[in-house]
Amino acid sequence: MSDNVAATRNVLSSYVSVEHDDVEGLMRIRIFGELDLSTVDTTATALTELVRCSDSDVLVDLAETGFVAVAGVRVLAAMADGCRAEGRSFALAGVSGVLRRMLTVCQLEHLIAFA
Repeated sequence: MSDNVAATRNVLSSYVSVEHDDVEGLMRIRIFGELDLSTVDTTATALTELVRCSDSDVLVDLAETGFVAVAGVRVLAAMADGCRAEGRSFALAGVSGVLRRMLTVCQLEHLIAFA
């Protein structure tokens, strides 16, 4: 993140928050906490709004995300589909080993930015 660009952080619940910045055609979204059944709807709404308000490519950084449930994977896959339908790229970074395995089983490993 550039020193002169401030990231905006939205606390969605006591279990999850989202931080984003949009610089030079790339929106980086960082998810902090857990993306599970109790947080997925609120998080999906926030992520959809962020992506809708920008025409930048999207990178979702999950390095600070402690847990991603299957419902969270569905949200991320839907975001990827939406971005690609609009001609934008979408990728995941900071993917844990467990999540990497889940993405592979779901045949979504192509979403990982850095293998």
